[in-house]
Amino acid sequence: MKRIIAFLFWSVTFVCVNGQSQELRRIILSSSYIDPTEEVDNTTHKSPMQPPLVFLDGFSLYFGESYSEAVPVELRDASGNVVYSDYLPAGVQTLSLPTTLSGTYTLLIYMGNYIFAGQIIL
Repeated sequence: MKRIIAFLFWSVTFVCVNGQSQELRRIILSSSYIDPTEEVDNTTHKSPMQPPLVFLDGFSLYFGESYSEAVPVELRDASGNVVYSDYLPAGVQTLSLPTTLSGTYTLLIYMGNYIFAGQIIL
């Protein structure tokens, strides 16, 4: 009897956990430095600032930490057009994206003189 109860418990737990949300996918970000006094250099350099940890779950972006200032966030299509722009509010770790978007986009996160960019598929 104990085995049957344990089996049912684990079966229900497995179904509940797997039915709640999609898989969290980490977004790999590259960095660029913005310096208005220098000419544009499109090569990728190592950043002295660690890229933020960002995960995508459906249409929600989850940040690994909250920030003391609002963080500008943009989505651009393959042509480079801005299709979505918003701010991650200070102290918040989640940003909901519009459910009307579909396709592959470049996620841009602006922090000081750095831009962090990664690809997402919605």
